Amino acid sequence: MVPGRVTGRRGPSAGPPYFGIGFLSVLLPTLIVKRVHLLDLYRGDLTGVLRWILVDPAPWQRLLYTSGFFARDVAEVFVGWGAFYLLARKILRLRPSIVTGVGAAVALLVTGANYMTFRELGTFLTLDVLLISVEWVSRNPEIVRQYVSIRNFAVLPVAAAWIAVPVALPPRIAAWPRGRWLTRALSPASLFVVAAAAAGLSYASSEIAFGGKLPHWGYWSSAASAFFEVRERRGKDVDLVGIDALREQFHAIAYPAGDPPHAAAPVEVPASLRVPRHVVIIAMETASRDYYPILDDPNLPAFHRMQPRSFTSTHHFTTRTSTTWSAYSILTGVYPPTRRDVLRYGPYEGDGLAALLAPRGYEATFIDSYNLDFHERDMKSRMWTDIGFTTLLDPDRFPAAPVHDVYEKHLSRDERSFTAVRDAVLGAESRGKKALVFLSTMLGHYEWKAKPGHEALNGRQRLYEILVEYDRMLGGVLDALEKAGLGNDLLVLVTGDHGLRNQAEFDSLGEPMLLGRAAFNVPFMLYAPALLDHEVPLPYPTSHVDIAPTILDLTGTDARGSFFHGESLLHAGLAARAVFLMNTGLNPTDGYYFKGKFFTYNSLSEMREVARDETSSEPRMMTPEGAEARGIPDPLRDPRAFLDRGRENFERAARYFAEKRKGT
Repeated sequence: MVPGRVTGRRGPSAGPPYFGIGFLSVLLPTLIVKRVHLLDLYRGDLTGVLRWILVDPAPWQRLLYTSGFFARDVAEVFVGWGAFYLLARKILRLRPSIVTGVGAAVALLVTGANYMTFRELGTFLTLDVLLISVEWVSRNPEIVRQYVSIRNFAVLPVAAAWIAVPVALPPRIAAWPRGRWLTRALSPASLFVVAAAAAGLSYASSEIAFGGKLPHWGYWSSAASAFFEVRERRGKDVDLVGIDALREQFHAIAYPAGDPPHAAAPVEVPASLRVPRHVVIIAMETASRDYYPILDDPNLPAFHRMQPRSFTSTHHFTTRTSTTWSAYSILTGVYPPTRRDVLRYGPYEGDGLAALLAPRGYEATFIDSYNLDFHERDMKSRMWTDIGFTTLLDPDRFPAAPVHDVYEKHLSRDERSFTAVRDAVLGAESRGKKALVFLSTMLGHYEWKAKPGHEALNGRQRLYEILVEYDRMLGGVLDALEKAGLGNDLLVLVTGDHGLRNQAEFDSLGEPMLLGRAAFNVPFMLYAPALLDHEVPLPYPTSHVDIAPTILDLTGTDARGSFFHGESLLHAGLAARAVFLMNTGLNPTDGYYFKGKFFTYNSLSEMREVARDETSSEPRMMTPEGAEARGIPDPLRDPRAFLDRGRENFERAARYFAEKRKGT
């Protein structure tokens, strides 16, 4: 006889109530963790979503909605646990005690992993997030320190006890003189009746009482759907359309109130000055504008001397809270589609800077201070090559730096990267060429690092010290280029790749975790000493997708046959445009910004925010009638529909570029 296996024909209802106790060991953590998730999603009010359809929900309506929401989990757990129990007992022939112990362990593992992911990202664990996390920890083991605490270790004995109880308790219930009624209550037949009643309550609450208009998701089905990215899968390809149709479609989306009235550009740049110049783009890692104040600070000498001859913005936004995809938007001028949509149409090339500047004698260099192919192996290198970069550099291409302190290690990487920026420009000049250099930095990545001896500094102070280092390194590059006589032959753009992304980052700075300024508003300074004799503050919101068209415009590069979602920053009509803010693949909340207001949609909670003020952290839910009364353009009143229209256009653009690469 094989240990751990049994023979015979005893069904799940015979003997001690292993089936019922196992069911409870899975159900209870499910309900507890789901309640915690819901409180986070709905900002502490489980029934707040009722205000989407009811002005003043009655207590019985709140109770019905909450009961139905959790009743679905009773039904889901019964079905899932029943299938697992039957498979383990009938097919694998495992002892019931082993089955219940394993079931309880799996329930704790899954709910625990999703609890951590929910806390950090506001969503369920996905396979992609799991793989990224494992690789990130393997490369940066010091990051584990933030999770080492007495509280976290105290969870281990509690978990061990939770797993042991379903194994030890059923025989004791069966041996208890009064345990017969409890054994019957926990039998599969009795629990089937309970699960059927719960399914009926869930359906009645969701479809009958509230007409299917409110979220009503089950924990385990949602967790499985998120892990395997089921919601990201589209049923069919979008239609292939030409460049003119793409432009018309996006213009109709981005300008929800119609074509803006004509307005003068913030500054006139003569055509005679729009000539090829060396272009340097610095994307500072995790640089939220509120914590990277590059403007009006004499303690930052490089930025301070650049500002009087720069385009500047206090309302510049990243497109995605992702280093890779924000860089893609900067360099191509388009909003990236979802990761799956990027891959489904095959290799592609955007009409970006490197591809369009190459015929004008530019050498394109992409520098990553961390690793070019983190997580997706060589996919990113191929992508940068596809959009025209001929030289790719990261620390693996540089001599190793003999430093052991975490801060010094990352600082050394960025210092070598800034040196590579200088060398790329000087090298191109020596060959009679112009340089396009893009640098993605590393020092500002969470957890915020501090110089040795400065560990007592808080998060804001640490970030400012990092900014001081960036100012020093950038100043060194500018000094070297000015010494070489290139001081006026430059366009230098400094921005952030994205802002704050996960709960730990928000908590470290005392910020509420939401889609807003801290996550998407990044610094912006475009130094153009040959074009400007004074600072030009841009009076309207701008986006990463505007950078490529702007650089092309200022270098006099013809891009009329190219497609961009963005426009030159000299186009004053941008004041009437909506700017997309996408968390796709990392967080379930996407949104857009329009005239000082944030609009968001959470695909998990289905919570919609309409016209939240940019300075507010309070959720702003509004009925369509309320939005109309406030003068909000009709297309913006339903964030879900507006975002779907945007995503469809982003995917169409990806297909257009893929087909263009194929020559079809």
